[in-house]
Amino acid sequence: AARSVFVVDNGVDSDYFRPQRDIERNPAQMLFLGSLDWRPNQDAAILLLNDILPKVRTHVPTATAVLVGRRPPQWLRDKVNSTPGAELFPNVIDVRPFLARCGFLIVPLRIGGGSRLKILEALASATPVLSTQIGAEGLELIPGRDLLVVQSDEELVKSAINAIRQPDTIAETVESGRPQVLTRYSWQFLSNRLENVWAEVARQ
Repeated sequence: AARSVFVVDNGVDSDYFRPQRDIERNPAQMLFLGSLDWRPNQDAAILLLNDILPKVRTHVPTATAVLVGRRPPQWLRDKVNSTPGAELFPNVIDVRPFLARCGFLIVPLRIGGGSRLKILEALASATPVLSTQIGAEGLELIPGRDLLVVQSDEELVKSAINAIRQPDTIAETVESGRPQVLTRYSWQFLSNRLENVWAEVARQ
């Protein structure tokens, strides 16, 4: 059995994912980001398209959902095309322009598993995040301070509406969330931590 275990988290390239102040944000634009051939993301996308977006648009008709990700199946393409206010950008080379112009990243995950790198990328880019509890689990971020975390679909809809109507409120979370990501999840920090782990292993 292992005598000791060291954990080095996944992280984000904070030199690559940076704020783009020259691009104006659209508060009514909700960004969904992730691999679209992965079942948890597909489940979250369907929740967004079938439930969240239509309900948000009844209160904010200009609201849109922009889905950005790799390898979307045809059925998901068809669903986006038939959903008012939804747009799909498959297999993009660079997600940073989408992070820069959206009002916030929405993470309506209901199935766990994997690291939430998209949340780290968003916060490093100064993009606010609205997530379910499952979507944000495993990250050392404080709900309500570094990002918004909700417990139900109803809260997700309500929070999305509030984020669109009062963008300054959700933007405030970035003031804490971005420094937390840079301090805890930047590649520079993690590379130093990994170097220390190898040094400790070498001493054993």
